[in-house]
Amino acid sequence: MNEAQQQLVSRLQPLIAGVMANPLRLPGITCSICTREVQNGDLRCRRCNNDYESNAVPFEFGPPGYQPSPYRTADLVVPLSYALKGHQAYTDLLQYKDTYSPSKAALDRLSVLTALFQACHTWCIDRLVGRLVTDLAILPSLQGRQGLHPLEEIAQYLPRAWRRIQLAAAPNLPSDSNARRQTNPAFFHNTENLHGRHVVLFDDTWVTGGHAQGAALTLRNAGAARVTILTLGRCLDSSWPETASFIRRFNLPMKPYDVAVCPVTGGTCPG
Repeated sequence: MNEAQQQLVSRLQPLIAGVMANPLRLPGITCSICTREVQNGDLRCRRCNNDYESNAVPFEFGPPGYQPSPYRTADLVVPLSYALKGHQAYTDLLQYKDTYSPSKAALDRLSVLTALFQACHTWCIDRLVGRLVTDLAILPSLQGRQGLHPLEEIAQYLPRAWRRIQLAAAPNLPSDSNARRQTNPAFFHNTENLHGRHVVLFDDTWVTGGHAQGAALTLRNAGAARVTILTLGRCLDSSWPETASFIRRFNLPMKPYDVAVCPVTGGTCPG
């Protein structure tokens, strides 16, 4: 970390240190994709594994050494913080975008979280994936929200070198909110040719991941070689017994939030 980064961290980290919680990446304990708890030492949680394996395609032939992944969903999700239901980080994810009374304090904290990622960990995705990020897409709301979404304001703190592409909600979406949570690329509309590109898909809240993974499939269908999902908060709900046990085991949320912990690896930054 250079001097400019250290000064930025010294100024900004105290603003969120008591609110945000570093996600855990522990093989056999947390999902390798979304960082929630897993059972029986599994690699992925049940929902991520179902989305991952349900969207495989036959091997694509290409030049020697070309081995594309048969899986079309994003296999790297980077939550910047855990958001435990009933705690401030979870509340911030709701209040920053409240239609009637949005919270500026919540928006500011989420902006700080994003700015710290941009300053300290932008290149970590490139290094781990082995392919430079080329594009940025903002996950659109499927709730029929009018006007500019506040997530667009937070996205300004992400690297300007990531070319912005437009991803929109498709018309004639199901009226049932549960149906809209399915992993379905038909819920999104994209007109860009993304052949060979590495797209970061920016979201605010990861609960089951169906919404974001459906959008990831849309980007992959447009030719994206890789899609990485960057989300502000990975929600954890202690009303689920398995999640409650996980929260107790690791005394979550662990404080203070430490920007030195790489959100991509869960430890040190990739070399």
